[in-house]
Amino acid sequence: MASSKKIIIDTDPGVDDAIALLFAFGSDELDITGITTVNGNLSVDICTSNALKIANFANRNDVSIYSGCEKSARDENIDAVWVHGSDGLGGVFVPPAPYKHSDTHAVDFIIDKIMKSPEDEITLVALAPLTNIATAFEKEPAIIPRIKEVVIMGGCFLLTGERGNASPFAEYNIFADPKSAEIVFSKAKSAKVIPMEVGRQAKAMGTHIKQIEDIGTEQAKTVVKMIKNTAERMNSNNGTAMYDPCTIAYILQPELFSGARRGFVRIITDDKSPEYGMTVFEPAEEGNIVVYDKINTMLFFELFNKKIAHI
Repeated sequence: MASSKKIIIDTDPGVDDAIALLFAFGSDELDITGITTVNGNLSVDICTSNALKIANFANRNDVSIYSGCEKSARDENIDAVWVHGSDGLGGVFVPPAPYKHSDTHAVDFIIDKIMKSPEDEITLVALAPLTNIATAFEKEPAIIPRIKEVVIMGGCFLLTGERGNASPFAEYNIFADPKSAEIVFSKAKSAKVIPMEVGRQAKAMGTHIKQIEDIGTEQAKTVVKMIKNTAERMNSNNGTAMYDPCTIAYILQPELFSGARRGFVRIITDDKSPEYGMTVFEPAEEGNIVVYDKINTMLFFELFNKKIAHI
């Protein structure tokens, strides 16, 4: 598939990851050069199985799946079964894929793909804890200046109010592996961050859900089931946050996002601190990180529906 937007998606499906993958699969502008999975919302084995299922469900068996790190840099893994269900897909049936993931480890694929591609061609899209990417950075630092940018769904940068969904201070993807997050945020040549507060502005509810349902395809119906089941599991009457799909929207149309701040991001990695996993923004003109704090929700759902209908 010819495209100037060559990406690797690092993911841990997970309901919103699965929806984000469908969003990406419906977008002809994206050349998905590979999907890498990591321990995160669930074990890496379940996440890999779900990535295979979603690719097959979207008729995108041309995209190879690479299974990655089984363990984070934390003392012990955590999971988000309480959000995504034991199957990771909110109890929504998606047929098993008739093929397996690649035998190449996700970290080795990331390194090999970036080293063999022209400089500034590959964007890493991080929808999960940053274990795979940090491991690749540490194993082969030469990839770091070759990456166009890393686009990260993670963290929270609100100065007041709720700062986390995994703890009062930390967003789940960062909380699941703060040490790896610190490596990526400190070493990336350029990173764009779509934090938790942006995903919460793009909540699927009421009219949005009806519009997706009206698309009428099996993929759209499945998205609706996942959204509704997640809302029920979370006992939420206030919609389902589209965290990871917002990150795909940034790749497609960055103009949907505003409130950009440039600087550095520091991660609290002291596991004895109540702020463990918190993202701390430090403004600086020379910073390697840009954090966004707003999304045009109406235009986001227009774009999302268009791409889901295109699968």
